[in-house]
Amino acid sequence: MRTINSHVLLLIIFLLAPIAKSQITLTATGGTLTGSYTTIKAAFDAINAGTHKTSITIKITANTAETASAVLNATGTGSASYGLVSIYPTVTASITGSIAGPLISLNGADNITIDGRINATGATQSLTISNTSTSSAVGVSTIKFAEDAQSNTVKYCILKGSSLSTTGGIVYFGTTTKTYGNDNNYLSYNVITSSSDASRPLYAINALGTTSKTNDGTIINNNSFYNFLSRGSASYGIYVGDNSSAWTIDANSFYETASFVPTASVAYSVIQVNSTIGSGFIITNNYIGGSSASCAGTAWTKTNAFDNAFSAISLSAGTSTASSIQGNTIKNFAWSNSANANFTAFDISFGSVDIGTSTANNIGAATGGGSITLTNGTTGGYFYGMDFTGNDGTCTINVKNNNIGAITTAGATTTIAVNFIGINNPGTSSFTCSSNTIGSASTAGSINVSSLSSSNAQIVTGIMCSGASLHVISSNTIARMTNATTNITAATAGYIYGIHITNGNDSVLANSVNNLTIANANSGTSTTPSAAGIVIACSSSVYQQTVHSNTVYNISNSYTAFTGAVLGIAFTPNATSINTLGDNFVYGLTVNSGSTAAYIYGLAIWSGDATIVNNIISLACTTQTTLYGFMIPEFRVMQEIYFTIQSIFQELLHRALISRQHCTVLHRLMY
Repeated sequence: MRTINSHVLLLIIFLLAPIAKSQITLTATGGTLTGSYTTIKAAFDAINAGTHKTSITIKITANTAETASAVLNATGTGSASYGLVSIYPTVTASITGSIAGPLISLNGADNITIDGRINATGATQSLTISNTSTSSAVGVSTIKFAEDAQSNTVKYCILKGSSLSTTGGIVYFGTTTKTYGNDNNYLSYNVITSSSDASRPLYAINALGTTSKTNDGTIINNNSFYNFLSRGSASYGIYVGDNSSAWTIDANSFYETASFVPTASVAYSVIQVNSTIGSGFIITNNYIGGSSASCAGTAWTKTNAFDNAFSAISLSAGTSTASSIQGNTIKNFAWSNSANANFTAFDISFGSVDIGTSTANNIGAATGGGSITLTNGTTGGYFYGMDFTGNDGTCTINVKNNNIGAITTAGATTTIAVNFIGINNPGTSSFTCSSNTIGSASTAGSINVSSLSSSNAQIVTGIMCSGASLHVISSNTIARMTNATTNITAATAGYIYGIHITNGNDSVLANSVNNLTIANANSGTSTTPSAAGIVIACSSSVYQQTVHSNTVYNISNSYTAFTGAVLGIAFTPNATSINTLGDNFVYGLTVNSGSTAAYIYGLAIWSGDATIVNNIISLACTTQTTLYGFMIPEFRVMQEIYFTIQSIFQELLHRALISRQHCTVLHRLMY
């Protein structure tokens, strides 16, 4: 038998050892053409030292355990000299470490591609990159972009992290001391989550740029984010902070795979842009909700142990180029609070923005019920479909074609009021709101504010504008909303309105408001009636109102002893402004048959001056309620006024109270 000399055997083992332990193989077209390394850090160090140059390919052949940050410097820094760097696995593999800094840092590096697919082909994420550190130190992250890192791509990876740093995240776009900022980077088809469910990060993606060197043009698309919100601290899915501009956040999914149980009363935001120095942000086709991608599976359920405000998409941006929010879906939530925190689908606190102008956003669902449920433990909270609090006159807001429906709010007890406003604009921005649907064309109680609210005022409003600005509210459908309050205190002003405007230059045109129901004792008639289709109360002489071609029908209060008012259109213009009200059609206003002391107004003008043209009012009632087709104390010109009052009760009071003062023409009066 042939034997091997012991010295030869040792030599063979020595030569094979680097191959056996190597997890990284590297090829290059310049410098040293090949290399083998045990960590990504070692491979990057070799590139930084100029060992490998030009076009470089790094293949991950086995798991690596990183003990220090893998930093790749910009080409031209020191001895580094490369053009393209491509990194991908040849087997299912991971790059892991617990580092109080970035696990991988692209420190001014450009044109780097990290592709998590085996051999960079297919559609399966086979590379996990995970930093398990829970440090709050500066820059703790799984992947960091800094010092003018540009045109880099991370795709098809599983990215995990647990950073508690406010200047970090699973992916962190940081600052620069160079020239431009970290621009035109691309994250696509990744799975982004916590490194462990017990240790969740503050930010899944975080961006904090440098003054005059903004992080621009980043694209984040087709990623899945799950189990990413911290239980004990305010946290975010994507946070685009100061000194960033023109990001695109497209076609991502955000969800929780199991019941979400916070440990503190903190606020959560899934996508938040907070960079008023930037503009032109694009937030499109994202899915927020559910327990799997595309809002599928069971509801994203949050328990009621703590009080947690929630916003799905938040924007505070600049005005030079309008940001665009299109085609997003927020649905499949069951959110409960210990107190009265708000749930806001779109929270637009500043900036010029187009919402749904090309592709409708969907909040909840067009049919069915309970796509989103908010349950609060104390009175005072709101569900907002869209809230524009904070905008000023420098902003222009266009809200078109969006759908808000299948929303339920509830109280933990029967006394609690939980309020609903579909679209809320208290700011002073120029505001166009057109062709939106709030509620449903077919599902009764699509907006179901279900708390009995037996001792607190509960409000439901489709569209609310209270800011001193130009409002164009046109061609919207507000339908099948229910305020379930049973409050029997007459002076407690719970109500349900389709459109409510209290300020500004207002054009309310061709809207359909229908099937609004309530059953409380609110005894208000003029300023706070219990139920109304359209309420406009703007007495400032600076502004004028135009209310034309609206259809209002099936507005009701079914409380047995109701003594308040149900109105089709309530109008309080200024006496010195040019106000017009014409071509409106109001019918189907009702109260409970036992309500003998209630009032129904087809069209009520409480003060001011206006021209009224071609309105049609048709009232039919089965009670001894007082009916007013028109309540018009004082107007200049009236032309072609038509209304019908019908009742089975002979003793029913039929009135059309019209002051003769300044009234020049009354063509037709029909009973």
